[in-house]
Amino acid sequence: MTQKEIIQKQKELEVLYSAWMAEKMKKEVLTFKRKNGETVRHYPDGREEVIRNEH
Repeated sequence: MTQKEIIQKQKELEVLYSAWMAEKMKKEVLTFKRKNGETVRHYPDGREEVIRNEH
């Protein structure tokens, strides 16, 4: 695979992952870490709760 093909594949995977996460967020309680270090719990009703802040 060339570097250009790898970059294109990464973009495709990012789009698919974003769509998959958006669907999961509508139906499930998810816990994840943001880039800023916060651990967040997201609820299907759109509410978010910061569980832990690493800063």
